[in-house]
Amino acid sequence: MAWLNRLTTILRPARVRGEIEEELRYHINARAADNVARGMSPAEARADAVRRFGGATVALDRSYEANIFIWLETILQDFRFGLRMIVKYRTASFAAIASLALAIGACSAAFTLIDALIFRPLPVSDPSQLFDIARVMPAFLSPGNQPRESDSFSYPQYELLRDTARADADIFAMNLSGSLQPALFDESPGASENIRVESISGRGFDILGVTAALGRLIQPEDD
Repeated sequence: MAWLNRLTTILRPARVRGEIEEELRYHINARAADNVARGMSPAEARADAVRRFGGATVALDRSYEANIFIWLETILQDFRFGLRMIVKYRTASFAAIASLALAIGACSAAFTLIDALIFRPLPVSDPSQLFDIARVMPAFLSPGNQPRESDSFSYPQYELLRDTARADADIFAMNLSGSLQPALFDESPGASENIRVESISGRGFDILGVTAALGRLIQPEDD
């Protein structure tokens, strides 16, 4: 943990200076006690101890500067030693650096995905109030004769849910097509991109608080 102590020297100078001051005070007091034991008066013993250390303030500054200098010199020595080891063991060093780079990249990618899916709220109004409505299908309508959950509704069923819950909740419908379809965009002339088409009911964007950058959004009459 020597590196931690060195880092503390730079990041917490007040604490280090206090420790040096406490140690210096201990030596001065010990020297003064020895002088008293030799027959000096307390005042003379104290003055002699301070004088031998060259003054408390000067000694404190010298100790602090020496501590910092040693830390910087040690860091330089460690850097030179590490560089020599990298040059000497090129293959092992390259493997270690590559492994570390891959690990950092994987962690960064995983955090980006988790941040987008979990930590970062959806860019819509009241994302915590979004719910997906599903129902339990009867066993005789399910494969294997087992009840299952389904979020599929017919359009008349959606209209019934929407009108029934109008006073308590805003309900909109979404439908994602199963197959990819090629599409052309102005930003990539001549090159197509495969996309999935998703349908949304007329009030969906208004409920989500989404606005159009250009033109207008679909409206209920577009249903």
